[in-house]
Amino acid sequence: MTIIEGYTLTLPDRWQSWRPGEGAARADEIAAALGEGEQAQARVREAVLAFDGAQEGMVVENGIWVPDPSSGEALGRFSIEVLVAPPGQYVTAEEYLRSAQRKPRQRGVKVFHYEAVGGETPAGPAVLVTHTIAPRRGGQVVISAEWTVFPPGADESLQLLFTTPISAVADALGEQSVLVVNGLDVTVGAG
Repeated sequence: MTIIEGYTLTLPDRWQSWRPGEGAARADEIAAALGEGEQAQARVREAVLAFDGAQEGMVVENGIWVPDPSSGEALGRFSIEVLVAPPGQYVTAEEYLRSAQRKPRQRGVKVFHYEAVGGETPAGPAVLVTHTIAPRRGGQVVISAEWTVFPPGADESLQLLFTTPISAVADALGEQSVLVVNGLDVTVGAG
């Protein structure tokens, strides 16, 4: 079995990231890097702590995007998760794309937009799924760009999930997601 041994991520300006569970320890540093002034830094710090405490699964990195340092408002965020297939059941990018092209049905969730496309990144073939969803009985709309990258030769993949609740920045977040994914370098090796 060939696994993902590690990765490096080159983030564009106005992004900061941290490992899950390190948000509290790094919140001040991240706030200073992304916010200008006490109030803006307090907003950044709050966003880091809230996002860091809300992770599930095999998340290996979190990040936030604060395009306006004077406001300190985190308009987007991302998480990276390692997807591990059961032994002997590795899924290729093509297989994943075929599966992802079927619009999922989720009980209690309204899907406003859903699209899956294949592509290439410097780290390998990828599938991009974009969707806009909201709870049926009211609640916050969430706009997502979900990149699943299949490093050549690896039996695992990396999934980078970018989200925002603000429709006015959806296109900009999509552009930012391309920059982040293109800054991904993955190392694979025998597991």
